[in-house]
Amino acid sequence: MGKRIRSYRILLFLGLVIALLAGVCVAMPKGGIQLCGLTLRMPTLESIMSRKQQGPNIDSLLAAQREQKLAEAQEVRDSVGYYMKRVTTGGDRFWLPNNDITFFDDVFEEMERAAGENRTVRVVHYGDSQIEMDHITSRLRLRFQEWFGGAGPGLLPLRSFTPVTMASIWANGGMTKIASFGDSTAVRSRGNYGPMMQCWRIGGGVSAGISGKGKEDEAIGHFARVKVLVNSHGGRFSVGLSAPELGFSDEKASEGEGVHGYEWVLDSMVSKVNINYSGSGDVYGVLVDGYGGVAVDNIPMRGCSGHQFKMVDSALLAAAYREMDAKLIIMQFGGNSLPYIAGEKALGHYCKELGEQIEWVKACCPGAKVVFVGPSDMCRSRDGVMQSYPFLPKYVAGLRAMALEHGAAYWSIYDAMGGQNSMPGWVKQGYAGADYMHFTQKGANVMGDIMGEAFGWLYKFYKFRMRCKEKEREQESENNDTII
Repeated sequence: MGKRIRSYRILLFLGLVIALLAGVCVAMPKGGIQLCGLTLRMPTLESIMSRKQQGPNIDSLLAAQREQKLAEAQEVRDSVGYYMKRVTTGGDRFWLPNNDITFFDDVFEEMERAAGENRTVRVVHYGDSQIEMDHITSRLRLRFQEWFGGAGPGLLPLRSFTPVTMASIWANGGMTKIASFGDSTAVRSRGNYGPMMQCWRIGGGVSAGISGKGKEDEAIGHFARVKVLVNSHGGRFSVGLSAPELGFSDEKASEGEGVHGYEWVLDSMVSKVNINYSGSGDVYGVLVDGYGGVAVDNIPMRGCSGHQFKMVDSALLAAAYREMDAKLIIMQFGGNSLPYIAGEKALGHYCKELGEQIEWVKACCPGAKVVFVGPSDMCRSRDGVMQSYPFLPKYVAGLRAMALEHGAAYWSIYDAMGGQNSMPGWVKQGYAGADYMHFTQKGANVMGDIMGEAFGWLYKFYKFRMRCKEKEREQESENNDTII
């Protein structure tokens, strides 16, 4: 009997507490109460009682996209209208300068020719911490190499201060990191950073090595072509490479000014090489690729907002891009600046700076196309509920207008994931982290696949238009033969 009375009292107490909190929620003014310089807020009773899931159900979203594609497959695919619909509508579309559907045509043409010419052309993916650990980049690499061939992890640093998942890299000896970003341990320099916005100054001798990994993508773990980007600044600097699997060893020396690429093409694919540096010079990165096709480089720049490109000497950056044979440059930034931008004036200033960065990259690599990728949905707690930053929709629109104005394509993660207040759904289903900003590996894979699919539709449309042109030429030739 005593236990029943105690249970009754506990239930009565809990009921009174809930009723009291409900009363406070109802009575609380919409703007909260000011107390000692602080604003006290309570969630609305409606938001508590409804318990609606915020954001889209990601599995349902992906399933709906698949069903839509199957439904569209029943239509006549070989029509301009069909492809135009696919590439110009939806949150996963690319926004193209002047709505020019041929924007990527010369890039696709170069990529199609690369493998047959035993040449590697590059997609260089820059970004903030959202792309660390090969996030998103890895899925783009899978798609591009599926279409055009290619192998290897791509451009790698001599040593990295963030995790590198594409390969195991190590380096020991006398070297100093020079970087335009990152912690205070890096030495700053005037323009001498290279295509990774950082480099490593060798003084004496350094022993280093690269070992490929291939979890979901076997091709990434094997390579046959290694090129080291160096600058000896006029002094003597040598680089030696050995491939234990082949019993291969060779050394090259640099004595010239400026960026030089010293390349080794091995007789067969390997998974490991050792590299020794001797003398005094700067190493800007190591290109680790297959015999030909497309390489997709992952260059994360934690904490950056996209302002580092103009910090690199233009002649140096241009020479590096030529050595790399870069054809597509992706600049994925914006998330780090959003919390500090809440008005049109601040947004205009930020976009002006980003536009100058895009123009700098285009001038240094005139043979490449530039894509600016905007940030994801980002949330903070308001009235006890995680909601998008209020200025985010205008922020995304401003970034899109900026990119298009400066001749870059634009792709919106924010729109592709569902738009305003979509992030809570991604978090709840394990696709994003508890900070309501960064994707998990699972979510990054999904987002990379969505972006890759968007590239894929543009490529399909390109091939369709090329087939149409070929048919037109054949028809014209037949007509000329008939006239003769």
